[in-house]
Amino acid sequence: MAIHLSCFVPKPREVAKHIVAQLLSRHAGLFEYRFLISEVYDTNEIENETAGEYGFAARCIFSIRLNDKSCADILPAVEDVVKFALGPGNVLILFNSEILR
Repeated sequence: MAIHLSCFVPKPREVAKHIVAQLLSRHAGLFEYRFLISEVYDTNEIENETAGEYGFAARCIFSIRLNDKSCADILPAVEDVVKFALGPGNVLILFNSEILR
């Protein structure tokens, strides 16, 4: 099974896209080859419903997929970097689209 983090963001897509680009630039060593980051896109009805189950109103979403299985143990560090970049309370991270992180 593929390991991924779904990152729901309440900010507009263009704002989140800019923040993710900065995040990748600043932390290239952490992400390069180890993780694959999707494009940031607007949430759909199902994704909004999923975020709403956690009391979160998302406007956009992106995914972080584990590319190098030997790096699974640094997922918590990746989560911390994403949370710091987007700001407190500005991201809902679900492990494999199901488990709150």
